[in-house]
Amino acid sequence: MMLMEKEKTPKPRSNQRRQTESICLRCTTEEKSSFRRSANRFGFDSLSAWIKDLINSNGELSLHLRRMISGRLGQIGARVVILGKKDVPSAVEDELAAIVSDITLLQTALIEGDINARKSDP
Repeated sequence: MMLMEKEKTPKPRSNQRRQTESICLRCTTEEKSSFRRSANRFGFDSLSAWIKDLINSNGELSLHLRRMISGRLGQIGARVVILGKKDVPSAVEDELAAIVSDITLLQTALIEGDINARKSDP
């Protein structure tokens, strides 16, 4: 008696994996390392994601960067609201100094292109 193995049919690829087009970019090893550092600095997990974000931005702030800025400004705004509810002048003064420091860090990060720069602890 002979047993026959059932042929396995491959699973269909996900929609993400069905992308069939690719774009090649020739660069030096140093350039690629620099690109990868930039992608990481802007919070991207892959070089591809960073390049797509830059291309889709059409010369304006990328969607990723706009979201990062919006998030940081929202955090600062929430701290200002909380600050308005404090009664102790010294606590207000200290928190206001920390908020000003965070705004300065955000401004520097935007100018230098490092949106993931450390923010001060509240």
